[in-house]
Amino acid sequence: MGWDGGTFMYWANLVNQGATPYRDFFLRDPVYIYLVALSMKILGVSYLAISLVSILPSTASIAIVYMISRDLFDHRTAILSSLLYGLSPTIIWYNTVFDPHTLMLFLSSSSMLFLIKGLKTNDSKYFAAFGALLGGAVFAYRGVAVYAVTSPLLLGYILASNKAGQLFGPRKWLRQVLAVAVPFFLIGTAILLLFSTFSNVSWMLSSFGFGGQQESASYFIFGEVLGPAERARVLFVAVREWLYLMAPATIFLVLPLVHALSRRVVFILTGISGVSVLLEPALIYNIVFWVSLITLISSALLLLPIVSSKFAGARKPELARPLLLYWFLSTALLVGLFGVPLVNYYYFFAPVFTIMAAPIIMTTMSLAKTASHIREIHFPQANAVVFLCLLGVSAVAVSAMIPSTPMTWRDRSMATNLSIASYIQQRTTLQDQILVQDPAIALYAQRGVALGISLTLVYNKNGTEPFNPMPYDPFDLFPNVTEIANYMSAGNVKYVVGDYLVCAMHIHPVWKLAFETNFSQETVIDGTVVYGLSLKAGTARTSCSG
Repeated sequence: MGWDGGTFMYWANLVNQGATPYRDFFLRDPVYIYLVALSMKILGVSYLAISLVSILPSTASIAIVYMISRDLFDHRTAILSSLLYGLSPTIIWYNTVFDPHTLMLFLSSSSMLFLIKGLKTNDSKYFAAFGALLGGAVFAYRGVAVYAVTSPLLLGYILASNKAGQLFGPRKWLRQVLAVAVPFFLIGTAILLLFSTFSNVSWMLSSFGFGGQQESASYFIFGEVLGPAERARVLFVAVREWLYLMAPATIFLVLPLVHALSRRVVFILTGISGVSVLLEPALIYNIVFWVSLITLISSALLLLPIVSSKFAGARKPELARPLLLYWFLSTALLVGLFGVPLVNYYYFFAPVFTIMAAPIIMTTMSLAKTASHIREIHFPQANAVVFLCLLGVSAVAVSAMIPSTPMTWRDRSMATNLSIASYIQQRTTLQDQILVQDPAIALYAQRGVALGISLTLVYNKNGTEPFNPMPYDPFDLFPNVTEIANYMSAGNVKYVVGDYLVCAMHIHPVWKLAFETNFSQETVIDGTVVYGLSLKAGTARTSCSG
């Protein structure tokens, strides 16, 4: 469990208590929060309630992946795609993260299904459904807007190539673009106006990251100042997560180059694409990673010529290739625009990566089947068997890597959160307030969050005192640092939970002084320090690690 999921639970509880987003509390993705609120209203305040909002969309995405792959290829490839997706260790792991990402993947994948049907039938209602679904999905995860923005390029390419045999002429292209754009803006604007009725448009836009505030400019700048080593580390883990699908997905992408360029050039380009740097902290996994990376790429390159001819002969994916390339590149743009290269952003590639890999694996399986019926196995068929075995070994290795390596800050167990909440509840009254990075602890302890601060992350940067993280906030949802320090010094905060919140305190001298002067370490629960209010000066002098 992590503080992100705890924050979402806290916001959902506020919704159920009648609070209005953007006016009474800060919010980013209201569709997701309202779904969590609905789940909590039915099941009560529990981790089960928030986990279902991740698990159910993720499970439904398996069916969406099947339908997309079936429409682009065939039934057997679709079965393989859905199996790859449903059994992926990364997909399973991210169901435990508790954030909008699985919901976003379900909505964006569903929109792609409508787009595919529109391209195949030339029916404007499917294009309209594609735009409308994305318009609503923006409020589940704002980054999906990129697919609506880049869709005219896909339609223009299909128009120019005329591979689908459906779209022709600039007027037809314009009608399809408008069929996407109009519902997208109508649905998006309607939801925006609905919430801004209780808030205001400029504050909502800045909260969404389109107004230069916390969720856009500052995060982008933070991402730009990260060093090459940190960026490479993120890329390394991202490649490792999808190692078992990277080679076949890359083959799918480079197959057109086989006919346009010499095979030697294709081999070089493919090999370069698989290079990553930095070492994995665990030596055994680092060895497995490099051995798998080298052998997978080598076997894939050796297999490329025969797979190319077999794949081209068995299937003619006129629509599949441009659409999946559009999906892949648009997702890459989405990840790049966020600025901060977090590992979990690479999870966005899961559906398209799986769908691209499946037809190549199917072709390889057919080669392996042919090899089993002949006495003398030819080299390409033998390599197909090796390639499939390597994919299996790589999948097992990835399965072992994911739970053993902490990839994000989400490394505190639910039991620890409940133990901390129980400890605080037993030593406070209903009127008491606490300061904590993960507000789920306050929720379970049935205690208030000090000054209503449910997102302490916004204080995790430098600024002149009195530091105000949201200077253009019209509703004063975030007090400045001096106000927080004075509130703590007056004895209004009974407990401070020592997590990343302590790091934010140490950035601001006024806040740090109030904390060190008035709080002392009271206990440690599963490695988490809990500080209690104390009038003994200087008793909480701790490092940022908390």
